[in-house]
Amino acid sequence: MENEKFGHELLEFVSNLQQPYGYERSFKLTDGQLYQDRFLVTLHVDAFSGAASVNLTELALALRMPNKLKSEISKELSSVQVVHLGFERQKATTFCKFYFEQPFCHGGNSRQLVHRAFKWDVVSAKSAVTEYFFLPSLSKENMLTRIANMCDRGADHPIVECVSQLLDLAIEYVQIDDLFFLEVEEKGNPRRSFDIRFYDAGVTVGQVGTVLERAAELVNSPMDALKELIALDFEQPLGHMSAGISRDGKEFVSFYYGVESR
Repeated sequence: MENEKFGHELLEFVSNLQQPYGYERSFKLTDGQLYQDRFLVTLHVDAFSGAASVNLTELALALRMPNKLKSEISKELSSVQVVHLGFERQKATTFCKFYFEQPFCHGGNSRQLVHRAFKWDVVSAKSAVTEYFFLPSLSKENMLTRIANMCDRGADHPIVECVSQLLDLAIEYVQIDDLFFLEVEEKGNPRRSFDIRFYDAGVTVGQVGTVLERAAELVNSPMDALKELIALDFEQPLGHMSAGISRDGKEFVSFYYGVESR
């Protein structure tokens, strides 16, 4: 399929920089589907040797980024140190993503913008700008309440219970403040979601298998395919959980895992 080439082009671009980078896999559960052809690449802005704007604009052109987003690349790069490049192939289309990570403070109590992300469909050219806000110093109860509210669900919603179980496991190894809680917003559509980072807890995919299966049940994703994935990546570290309401109004749950240096 033609859509497969965009992931190859992105990875070839990164490889040609000849700089170290992080590579992270993920899968998405939504609307009866399990999407596994997804990854995220992380680079320090220095990897672009002072020509980040030119290089990223060339990549954006190859990946069919809409012009209204390409024109904003230079402005976004002026204040960031880290860039994440994402790829996601679904049944009939492919999404590419540029995340620009803003400097932020881990301390205090202020809600802070951490990422602005440009995301687009290479087939339809539909696009969105997604903002990720860090909320420090939240208790478990506060996290669960915010999740229930943002997803327009009650405290008994299955996704709230999934997060509760993950948090209980994680805080056996780290303090709740060591987890990284983000709220995610997009203007002009129903997108409302959250992201929690679990890498510091050292939890593996296998340890949270029952939670992953419960999330798959919630959105009617294929269980056999998920169990096969869990068995294959049983020992890989769990990285992030992201869930909520997508821009098309459907519930989704995504898990990122197995980050590695290349």
